[in-house]
Amino acid sequence: MATIVAMPFVGRGMVQKYSILKKKGSQIRKVGISESRIIGINFPIFLSILRNDTTFSFLFTTNLSPNRSEQSIYARLSIGMQRVKEISVFFPVYNEEANLESTVKKARDILLKIADIWEIIIINDGSKDDSLIIANDLINFDKRIKVINHEVNKGYGEALKSGFYSAKYPLIATIDADGQFDFSEVTKLLEKIDKADMVIGYRLDRKDSLIRKIFGWGWTLLANVMLGIMVKDVDCSFKLVKKEVIDRIPKLQSSRGGMISPELLAKAKKYGFKIDQVGVHHFERRKGHQTGADMKVIMKSFSDLFSLWFQLR
Repeated sequence: MATIVAMPFVGRGMVQKYSILKKKGSQIRKVGISESRIIGINFPIFLSILRNDTTFSFLFTTNLSPNRSEQSIYARLSIGMQRVKEISVFFPVYNEEANLESTVKKARDILLKIADIWEIIIINDGSKDDSLIIANDLINFDKRIKVINHEVNKGYGEALKSGFYSAKYPLIATIDADGQFDFSEVTKLLEKIDKADMVIGYRLDRKDSLIRKIFGWGWTLLANVMLGIMVKDVDCSFKLVKKEVIDRIPKLQSSRGGMISPELLAKAKKYGFKIDQVGVHHFERRKGHQTGADMKVIMKSFSDLFSLWFQLR
């Protein structure tokens, strides 16, 4: 039986290709394909219907069909939700007591659908709140959830290194624990990993402050120019990496959050690994507080970037 999950439609005005289906009673049939701009639709809702290994997204509308006895449906095959044999997923965590449990459990629910064998690793980076207590409780919830604890805060880069070097399966996904990404979109990254060694997300309609957006744009531009990595969003935390990349490139050195991603991408590129990208939705932080963006850390990251450029040239 299908599982139905409701999600808000976020793309008014987007141009996309849709299969046009007609629903009459319980019967649905394909009547054509449309590639058009979505406009003038009242209260659109996406319903994802998960059946075994494929996810279909349906946009239900009530004002497109002149025949009110037939409801028009625009449907898009959104993600090829092929099962993955083995995958490690890790969450770097610092003071995320308000988000950690729900974020990890949502990821677990997705992994149950798409992976045969999996693990979730929570890296608690010296949190001062109850993040560690919550993380340890999650171990009891599912033994495939593991915790690595840094007694003191070592920095985002150190948390990522702990995750990458402790992951044991051939694919490694990493995502922040703040709830600003939807882990179900890992399927977008999985869709591209067969033809790449690393797939990184870039934030669609980034939900951060203006100053963070400006710094992010400038940092990405500078990293692209100096390291030749040519990505859209160098610091997007949503990534999927083959373990082979982590095993073969020189050990990652950066401890600061701003540097770990440019270093990973630059070393992967230097060693001949292919990097691909895909857009992922970004949501406002609903609970907790953002960390980072300290001016001293930012300035030091610029210095580290020049050092990395000199080292790799």
